[in-house]
Amino acid sequence: NTSAYYIVSNDFSCSGVTNWSQIDSFTGEIDGNDKTISDITSTDATGIFRWIDGGVIKDLNVSSISITSSGDQVGTLAGGAGGGATITNVHILSGAVTGNDQTGGLIGHQEPDVTITGSSSAVSVTGHSFVGGLVGQAKGAVSGCWASGYVYSTGVAVGGLLGSSDAAVSDSHATGDVMEATPSAAEQWGTGGLIGYSSGGISNSYATGDVDSYWEAGGLVGYIDNSNPITNSYATGNVGSNITTGKRMGGLAGASLVNISDSFARGSVTGSEQVGGFSGWANSTISNSYSTGAVTSSTTVGAFVGNVN
Repeated sequence: NTSAYYIVSNDFSCSGVTNWSQIDSFTGEIDGNDKTISDITSTDATGIFRWIDGGVIKDLNVSSISITSSGDQVGTLAGGAGGGATITNVHILSGAVTGNDQTGGLIGHQEPDVTITGSSSAVSVTGHSFVGGLVGQAKGAVSGCWASGYVYSTGVAVGGLLGSSDAAVSDSHATGDVMEATPSAAEQWGTGGLIGYSSGGISNSYATGDVDSYWEAGGLVGYIDNSNPITNSYATGNVGSNITTGKRMGGLAGASLVNISDSFARGSVTGSEQVGGFSGWANSTISNSYSTGAVTSSTTVGAFVGNVN
């Protein structure tokens, strides 16, 4: 019954299941009771659930999970969530997930009416575009969440926590390294230690992983617009350590069209054009903020901002 209430009473392993068959749509409630489900493996599912539709998942741990799919909207917990679903205190402790577009360490796609709070992922994540350590494409609010896995992409919109975000992100962090490995990556999507592309704003958040990309990479966010600001946030990872020819590279933001305040960047930044210790390219006001990392570029370079519009 996919619409019932369930409580997990004990830790248990799914090692006896050869290839997990996903639950198509879940509308009920699962109280994980702080227990752990482990040893889930699938080579064709898009998550434990394909879709969480208005359901509630809370206080659940998952370890040793491996999800591999050639499709879009792929995660460990679910491929996607909508219908006002809530995900609270759900922690993916170990494993790996591989998908195409909209691939995340927790879920692949989050609709605007879905809230994710106090949840985390420690799995490695591999995908094409909209790839994140926690959520691939986040359209709803995310707060008090974190991710620590390595994130690898061959497309656009790649982040240590969220590949892209259209809503507010607060009190969250990411510690994993992020790699976008496509020389032809499009502009205005970005690669970031926390978020690849953001239009919803960032507050009280940070990233510590190294970030590499050929276009618009930032220690915190790759590309941010739509007037919602960055406040009280920071990044300490290096940008451009492995890919040294990137454009619009910044210690905090690759490219920023929003106001930034009370924030800082401490990592070194390396690129070929529009490279800055804080922001590679900026069309906004930056206040009460600083950077301390070394900056290396062949052209259009600044200790703080590489290029100001």
